[in-house]
Amino acid sequence: MPVRRSHLDRFSPPQLIALSFAAAILLGALALWSPLTHEPGKSIDFIDALFMATSALCVTGLAVTDPGTTFNLAGELTMLLLIQVGGLGIITFGVLFALLQRRRVSVSERLRLAQQVNAVSGDVAGVVPFIRNIFLATFLIEALGALTLALRFVPEFGLERGAYLSIFHSVSAFNNAGFSLFPNNLMNYAGDALVSLTLAALFILGGMGVLAQLNVLAHWRAPRKNRLMTHTKMVLLVMLGLILIGFVGVLLLEWNNPATLGPLPLGEKLVAAFFRA
Repeated sequence: MPVRRSHLDRFSPPQLIALSFAAAILLGALALWSPLTHEPGKSIDFIDALFMATSALCVTGLAVTDPGTTFNLAGELTMLLLIQVGGLGIITFGVLFALLQRRRVSVSERLRLAQQVNAVSGDVAGVVPFIRNIFLATFLIEALGALTLALRFVPEFGLERGAYLSIFHSVSAFNNAGFSLFPNNLMNYAGDALVSLTLAALFILGGMGVLAQLNVLAHWRAPRKNRLMTHTKMVLLVMLGLILIGFVGVLLLEWNNPATLGPLPLGEKLVAAFFRA
């Protein structure tokens, strides 16, 4: 008896990933264009909504309108969802939902998933456990980041607003999205060690990628059994070098600039320069 193929199986993994991203961008744009996601008296054109949805899903951080003053809670949560989905990958979320529903993940879905997460080992059967580890690591790091940021934001904005700001900025930072709900971004926290260093740590961990994160964690637990991969070594080496070069460069070029590091005391200058790097 012939096996019926799903309509999705007609597409190659790259085609399906591209179509999924296009569909998510369109849905996100429609949501951000809707008056239901706007603050009272605010509105944006569909082109601007499309730009914001694309920027959020592709985690670029570019914005044509201030998210914190243009969108209400529904709009901000829409952007947060796009950021998280874009950072982790749409096909990855599909597998998560399948796991939550206790549904068997087909071989074709595993192949598409391997394509999206660049699982180069060729072990298709091991893709799903690997994705499960990706979600666990991502949500754990984001939760720790939010809890740390809450130490600053909750006393300043109250429990509900402070917790929400902590979660939003933790997710945005870990996924390297660059979006903030403050009108002047994070300028009020220039030199604030708690906020700046927490966000910088999230930038670094998110920029490493989960593959390198899990490899470093496994190596830390059992150094002899789990050696650092060449990929991980290159990621750590290049990232360390770029941060160091940027840190020194910002200090040298902006030390006396009254618009940036100039007015800050020594300790805050170092923190601000490291954050920018």
